Amino acid sequence: MSKETVLKFSTEIQATSKELFDFHINFNNVTIVTPPMIKVIFLLVPERMEIGSKLIVEINQFGFWMPWEIMVEKLEPYSLMVDYQSGRGPFKS
Repeated sequence: MSKETVLKFSTEIQATSKELFDFHINFNNVTIVTPPMIKVIFLLVPERMEIGSKLIVEINQFGFWMPWEIMVEKLEPYSLMVDYQSGRGPFKS
C-alpha cells in the first residue's frame, strides 16, 4: 500500500476571507508567495482561475530549471481553493 504525503502550511494574515481569496486566485501573485531563492517563469497562464484551469511555470531552484504543471481541482469562492501537480513538477506526485 502506498503512503501519501500531504504538505500543509498556515499563516495568520490580517485580511478578510474575500481579500485573501481574491489574492490567491490572481496568478500574478504566485511570485509574491514563492520563496525568494526560487525563480519563476510563466509558460501558460489562463485568463481566469476556475475548476480545470491549468498553470504551467518553470521554477529555478539550486541552479536547475524544472517545469511545474498545476491544475485547479476545487474552487469555492471565498472559502476554498485546491490545486495539485497535474504533470511534471518538483514533487513525486
